[in-house]
Amino acid sequence: MLKRHSLAYLIARGGPALVSFLTIAVFTRLMTTQAYGRYQLVVAGVGLAAISFRWLRLSLLRFLPSHKERPKRLFSIILSFFVLISLATGGIGLATICFIYSSTWQGLVAVAILLLWVKSWYTLNLDLARSRLNPRRYGWLRLTKVCLALGFGALLVVWGFGAFGPLLGLIVGMAVAAIGPSWRDWKDALVHTRVLKTRLARKVLWYGLPLTASFAVSFILSGSDRLLIGWLIDDSATGLYSAGYDITQQTITTLMSVINMAAYPLAVKALEEKGKDAAYAQMHENGTLILAIGLPATVGLIMLSSEFCTLFLGQEFRDTGIRLLPWISVGALLSGIRAYHYDLAFQLGNRTVNQVWVLGGAAVANLGLNLWLIPAFGVLGAAYATTASYAIALALSIVFGRYVLRVPMVPEGWAKVAASTFVMVAVLYIVELEGALLSLVVNIGVGGAVYLAGAYVTDLLGARQAAEKVARRIW
Repeated sequence: MLKRHSLAYLIARGGPALVSFLTIAVFTRLMTTQAYGRYQLVVAGVGLAAISFRWLRLSLLRFLPSHKERPKRLFSIILSFFVLISLATGGIGLATICFIYSSTWQGLVAVAILLLWVKSWYTLNLDLARSRLNPRRYGWLRLTKVCLALGFGALLVVWGFGAFGPLLGLIVGMAVAAIGPSWRDWKDALVHTRVLKTRLARKVLWYGLPLTASFAVSFILSGSDRLLIGWLIDDSATGLYSAGYDITQQTITTLMSVINMAAYPLAVKALEEKGKDAAYAQMHENGTLILAIGLPATVGLIMLSSEFCTLFLGQEFRDTGIRLLPWISVGALLSGIRAYHYDLAFQLGNRTVNQVWVLGGAAVANLGLNLWLIPAFGVLGAAYATTASYAIALALSIVFGRYVLRVPMVPEGWAKVAASTFVMVAVLYIVELEGALLSLVVNIGVGGAVYLAGAYVTDLLGARQAAEKVARRIW
């Protein structure tokens, strides 16, 4: 079931991911480094503010399986919390505008408030589709959003809107995508303080509230670097760093998150319906597949960093991207293994407050390293700091998660993954071609084929049986 659902989510995210790559390529060619940097600073700021909403998403994922027959009360609670948080963040945003002297940044903050609300509602509906194991709806939501965001945003940039262009494009894309789910799934939900006084509301609150602090320190690990670069250097440096960072996010992080989208609901279902032993077996399979996707993707991206940056970044952004990409790739792999495997101990064990302490230690290290390394090494220092902090977070999650819930320490099949990846690397070192596009296409094709052959030989995750079953159907 895991492999089938993962494939479905990969298809659902494949189209949107390609459009997202195109978005980076378009905006880094149409925008200056300063405009792109301002756009990324707003996105980072919205990401920080979205922490106040994000716990609602995980609460929905956690409790919907046990309320799937009668979800109205849960939906009413989630919606009521959403409205309260929206009013609070709107008031804070308006107060912030009053203390800003730059008219440009006043406008950007106003747009950021609207983007925060729309993004939070859109992602809530994404996770609803995920919780219901509906990858088709999930895929359409993402594809609608990225296509409209790219088209409308690029048009506004061409018309001279600068940093406002892609931000308004995001708002339009997410708002249009969320119209259908909003009417279909939430029309019977009620917004009232009465529903917030129920036992279920308290359960949702006490499950999700510690996650707010967890997400805050998680943001320090993954998003504060852009804000610190903008503060310690300038907006243009933020643009250069963000472009290289985003290339990695659209590859390694996307692939690993696809597995988690399919894996996490299955782990929750196994725990709810069959108990800890069944959940443990499911997490073993989940962890193996996450590593089987993440490790070869990371190694391949590092080896092809020059080709990726040449094709997907504008001229001003390429040199910095090539230097950043190997470090950010390793950091993304470490972060994905922690978030999508070892952190499940805290989430499934209903001890999310423990996750705050784990990420808090890494976040403190990240701030200190960024403040030390950015002045010394520029944007490359931020990459050093982020990678080191992700390694610290992974180590802390492994150690302290063992006291909450038994998560597989080493997923089955890791040696097979390592062996297949090693053979892939050896073959790719032999392949040398001129031209970024030709080299990228051929290397991805050859590397993928070699890795799959290694998976077949070692029978990684039952690859041999799956291949024979497909062969029988074809012939």
